[in-house]
Amino acid sequence: MKTVAEQGYPGYEVIAWNALYAPRGTPAQVIATVNAAMNKALARPETRQRLLELGFEPAGGAPGDLATFAKSERTKWAPVIKSAGLKAD
Repeated sequence: MKTVAEQGYPGYEVIAWNALYAPRGTPAQVIATVNAAMNKALARPETRQRLLELGFEPAGGAPGDLATFAKSERTKWAPVIKSAGLKAD
Protein backbone atom coordinates (compact mmCIF):
# COMPACT_ATOMS: atom_id res chain seq x y z
CA MET A 1 0.00 0.00 0.00
CA LYS A 2 1.30 3.45 -0.92
CA THR A 3 1.67 6.21 1.64
CA VAL A 4 -0.35 9.37 1.19
CA ALA A 5 2.82 11.18 0.09
CA GLU A 6 3.50 8.48 -2.51
CA GLN A 7 -0.02 9.08 -3.86
CA GLY A 8 0.83 12.70 -4.64
CA TYR A 9 0.17 14.51 -1.37
CA PRO A 10 3.57 15.32 0.16
CA GLY A 11 3.47 16.85 3.60
CA TYR A 12 0.04 15.38 4.32
CA GLU A 13 -0.45 14.83 8.02
CA VAL A 14 -3.58 14.06 9.98
CA ILE A 15 -3.44 13.56 13.71
CA ALA A 16 -6.17 12.98 16.20
CA TRP A 17 -5.81 14.99 19.36
CA ASN A 18 -7.61 15.56 22.61
CA ALA A 19 -7.59 18.59 24.85
CA LEU A 20 -9.19 19.78 28.02
CA TYR A 21 -11.04 23.08 27.64
CA ALA A 22 -12.74 25.27 30.23
CA PRO A 23 -15.75 27.52 29.66
CA ARG A 24 -15.09 31.11 28.59
CA GLY A 25 -14.68 33.29 31.67
CA THR A 26 -13.14 30.59 33.85
CA PRO A 27 -10.82 32.38 36.30
CA ALA A 28 -7.14 32.24 35.33
CA GLN A 29 -6.22 30.70 38.69
CA VAL A 30 -8.64 27.81 38.12
CA ILE A 31 -7.17 27.21 34.66
CA ALA A 32 -3.64 27.34 36.10
CA THR A 33 -4.55 24.84 38.84
CA VAL A 34 -6.16 22.37 36.43
CA ASN A 35 -3.30 22.79 33.96
CA ALA A 36 -0.70 22.08 36.66
CA ALA A 37 -2.61 18.98 37.78
CA MET A 38 -2.88 17.67 34.20
CA ASN A 39 0.82 18.26 33.54
CA LYS A 40 1.69 16.50 36.79
CA ALA A 41 -0.48 13.51 35.86
CA LEU A 42 0.97 13.35 32.33
CA ALA A 43 4.50 13.42 33.75
CA ARG A 44 3.92 10.27 35.82
CA PRO A 45 5.76 7.38 34.13
CA GLU A 46 2.86 4.96 34.61
CA THR A 47 0.40 7.44 33.11
CA ARG A 48 2.65 8.16 30.15
CA GLN A 49 3.27 4.45 29.57
CA ARG A 50 -0.43 3.60 29.64
CA LEU A 51 -1.32 6.43 27.26
CA LEU A 52 1.44 5.33 24.89
CA GLU A 53 0.10 1.76 25.02
CA LEU A 54 -3.31 3.14 24.01
CA GLY A 55 -1.78 4.98 21.05
CA PHE A 56 -1.66 8.46 22.55
CA GLU A 57 1.37 10.73 22.68
CA PRO A 58 0.94 12.68 25.92
CA ALA A 59 2.06 16.27 25.50
CA GLY A 60 0.81 18.56 28.24
CA GLY A 61 2.08 22.11 28.27
CA ALA A 62 0.70 25.55 28.95
CA PRO A 63 -2.75 26.84 27.96
CA GLY A 64 -1.08 29.11 25.42
CA ASP A 65 0.52 26.08 23.77
CA LEU A 66 -2.93 24.61 23.18
CA ALA A 67 -4.22 27.89 21.78
CA THR A 68 -1.31 28.04 19.33
CA PHE A 69 -1.76 24.42 18.28
CA ALA A 70 -5.55 24.77 17.84
CA LYS A 71 -5.04 27.88 15.72
CA SER A 72 -2.58 26.05 13.48
CA GLU A 73 -5.06 23.20 13.07
CA ARG A 74 -7.84 25.64 12.11
CA THR A 75 -5.52 27.32 9.61
CA LYS A 76 -4.47 23.98 8.14
CA TRP A 77 -7.98 22.56 7.79
CA ALA A 78 -9.96 25.69 6.84
CA PRO A 79 -9.33 25.33 3.08
CA VAL A 80 -10.32 21.66 3.16
CA ILE A 81 -13.51 22.40 5.11
CA LYS A 82 -14.40 25.29 2.81
CA SER A 83 -13.75 23.40 -0.42
CA ALA A 84 -15.82 20.45 0.84
CA GLY A 85 -18.66 22.77 1.86
CA LEU A 86 -18.70 21.37 5.39
CA LYS A 87 -20.66 23.21 8.07
CA ALA A 88 -21.03 22.65 11.80
CA ASP A 89 -24.50 21.84 13.06
